[in-house]
Amino acid sequence: MNVKIRPFKNNDSEAFFSSVTESVEHLGTWLPWCHKDYSIEEAQEWVRYSIEQWQSGAEYNFVIEDLDSQKILGSVAINQMVPMHRCGNLGYWVNQSVLGQGVCVKAIKQLLHYAFADLGLQRIEIHVLEENYASNRVAEKLNATFEGVQRHKLFFKDRPYSAKCYSLIPADIGIE
Repeated sequence: MNVKIRPFKNNDSEAFFSSVTESVEHLGTWLPWCHKDYSIEEAQEWVRYSIEQWQSGAEYNFVIEDLDSQKILGSVAINQMVPMHRCGNLGYWVNQSVLGQGVCVKAIKQLLHYAFADLGLQRIEIHVLEENYASNRVAEKLNATFEGVQRHKLFFKDRPYSAKCYSLIPADIGIE
């Protein structure tokens, strides 16, 4: 499958809503914002937020788009940026219908090139709940360096959880 990433556009709300709602069963386990009553208004708010954050340079949210159908297949992002240290956090999810097809890894590789080459970041961190096997597998497929388990790293479902922590630096993807 050929995919590209791109920033959110004002007219993405309906397609993003469809993408999220078709994957609630899969995503809702790990992403509290993704729930069975997810609304078009929530999708509209997310699109507005993503555009505003991009314009301010605070975070960079992308849609993953199928090049043939233009269907939104998920999202990748660099967020929780620490400009002083040129570091950011990687977030990602894909539609349930494309799990196991390499879509997420392809999209993240495009995002990493943007983060390192265009934004000048020097470190990307990935924090994943230990039981989220699919997201941990994505980090492994990226050849991210596993740096250990950090205690109480993620607050999830009203309590702190430990998370596996991985990192990527420019040299990991051939950028010096």
